[in-house]
Amino acid sequence: MKSINIILSAFLCVIFLSYYNIFGQEDEVRKFIESIEDDINKEALEGGYETVISYFADDIIVVPIFQSPIKGKEAYREEVKKLKKN
Repeated sequence: MKSINIILSAFLCVIFLSYYNIFGQEDEVRKFIESIEDDINKEALEGGYETVISYFADDIIVVPIFQSPIKGKEAYREEVKKLKKN
């Protein structure tokens, strides 16, 4: 039974990857993700938080250490503005 699960899982992975046509494009996908990461890091270091926030979902939830969760893109934007003032 365990081998059937492994075979089925492998088969589903192949179907999923072929559906999204990812085979042979690993380098392009990795470079794309790294370019977004570089953009986010650069903007964050320069204080361009609007660019960083643009990558977040509208229903983002951020849980700062020892603080209440921040729910939503607008609430997060307001927290960033408060922090930038200090």
